[in-house]
Amino acid sequence: MTLAKAIHIYQHFAGKASTSFGIGTQLTCDLPNVKTLNVVIKLTSCQGKPVAKISDEPNKAICKDEAHLSALKAAFDLSP
Repeated sequence: MTLAKAIHIYQHFAGKASTSFGIGTQLTCDLPNVKTLNVVIKLTSCQGKPVAKISDEPNKAICKDEAHLSALKAAFDLSP
């Protein structure tokens, strides 16, 4: 996913559906002829509130607030 492609998709669905994107590597280095690093950036909070990445694979879940993560896992019926 590139930033340009994300903008195109966002504009297409604007007013019709909510969208979110994982741009990752292209966001950290979009210079021509420069090899990109394998970088992963995870959001951990937003406006002082915890943010979590949940997954159907328990070891992939990420959150600095264990109570928030546990509540999300319970809400979505995921393994603890």
